[in-house]
Amino acid sequence: MPGIVRQLLVILVYAVTLVVNSMASSGALGGTPTRDISNAYPILFVPANITFSIWGVIYLGLTAFVIFQALPAQRENPAVKRISGLFILSGLFNMVWLVLFQSFQFWASVPFMLGLLGSLIAIYLRLEVGKPASRSTFWFLQVPFSIYMGWITIATIANIAQAFYASGATELGLGGPVWAAIMLVIGTVVISAVILHGRGNIAYALTAIWAVAGIVMKQSETPLVAGTALVMIGVIVAVLAYSLWRRRKPESAPSLRTVRT
Repeated sequence: MPGIVRQLLVILVYAVTLVVNSMASSGALGGTPTRDISNAYPILFVPANITFSIWGVIYLGLTAFVIFQALPAQRENPAVKRISGLFILSGLFNMVWLVLFQSFQFWASVPFMLGLLGSLIAIYLRLEVGKPASRSTFWFLQVPFSIYMGWITIATIANIAQAFYASGATELGLGGPVWAAIMLVIGTVVISAVILHGRGNIAYALTAIWAVAGIVMKQSETPLVAGTALVMIGVIVAVLAYSLWRRRKPESAPSLRTVRT
């Protein structure tokens, strides 16, 4: 499609996504704020309320991307062109998920959350995070989507856990703390793989650490969950440090720099 049409579609879908998210956060969409719906179920994987403030950072980064891609000089930017369709798709997944979640249709919402995560993973791969990139690509594309994907990685696991609980399969016979600990281990594996693929993606790692720290805060009275979450943070930090060390090794430095002047 013509570049200007693509730019306008990105702006339009993002604007509508912001409106729908604002309505969901205030309770205007379904009558109950999204955060209150999450807190209504005793899911041990859900982080503390303060952790959800990350959405401010996410939307700040996405707004920067939308403005950047709308500039006339970026109309034919190959990196922008590669991800614009996926960004529009992610917005649609986001909105449909909110409508279903607000309607307490948790299992029906899971495919759309997975679709949102999948579209963000595809964006991440198309941006080739970890490979040499211009400063504008790094700050306006790679960083915003790394943060967004970092949060949605955790949100996807929490969404699935809530769907299980709401459908009556509350603990799968394992007990709440054990089930939560297993999910934390799965999350650790996924997050570690992304960090290694991104050759030390600091933005993604810090977002994941922030989300897991919220679980530590909220589940402090459940030692198994809080302890596993602390170990998870330690593993993420270790994987990040290792990945950054590998990137800085003399023999790999020329091909693995994250930002090029």
